[in-house]
Amino acid sequence: MSRRASTMLLALLLSPALALAANPVVRVATPLGSFDIELCSEISEVCEAAVPNSVDNFLGYVDRGDYVGSMIHRSTTLFSAGVVVIQGGGFRREGPAVIREVPPQPAIANEFHQSNRRGTVAYARSNAVDSARSQWFVNVSNSNTILDSRNGGFTVFGVVIGDGMEVVDAISQRSRLNIDAPEIDPLFDPSTLISSFREVPVSDEFFARFVPLPEDPLPPLEDFANAFVSTDVTRVPEPAAGLGGATAMVALAASGRRLRTA
Repeated sequence: MSRRASTMLLALLLSPALALAANPVVRVATPLGSFDIELCSEISEVCEAAVPNSVDNFLGYVDRGDYVGSMIHRSTTLFSAGVVVIQGGGFRREGPAVIREVPPQPAIANEFHQSNRRGTVAYARSNAVDSARSQWFVNVSNSNTILDSRNGGFTVFGVVIGDGMEVVDAISQRSRLNIDAPEIDPLFDPSTLISSFREVPVSDEFFARFVPLPEDPLPPLEDFANAFVSTDVTRVPEPAAGLGGATAMVALAASGRRLRTA
């Protein structure tokens, strides 16, 4: 191969068009559609900061399948500033009428670097700064930037990409139901914190069924489980086109060399 051909090949291999995507992407599949999240392992067009430890923690749950059968258990407006989120990652369905907590990994250190603007995805946690585990939320409103100054800030580790916020908005606009009621407690594992289910997004139809006259019976527990917005979170395979293109270029160059030296 000539020096010029070698130089051209190297340039092609280093071309952005042939590079693989730097940040992993996950897909959140729901009954209302799917939305993709770019995870901020590295700085990118949507990720203003790299938070690799937070991303690794999230992918640990994803790769074990902990978020398959999980749910959005909260859709809320917080504080007087109009903070709007949808929240998941804390619970999953494990039977027709059984909901249990997602098995938690150890808590991770807070990595707040990017503002909680609309479309960003952050970890939910307690008042303890380094207490995030499996629960995450999508910021639905730009007013959520107030979270940046609350007790060390809430770590943004991903950003909804494409038209995914259309699905997030559809979930956020659903009726909200308080299912913290003794009659429904058998739906949950005894260790589950039932107070987490006070603002559950459900369809208008189920909301109407749940608010009957006092003498009417409650819907079956399985119907309550069906009413949750389910979320199967899985990795989106990295595009292989760049690698395939580079491999093809190497093969083409080698072929040309054989032709010239034959």
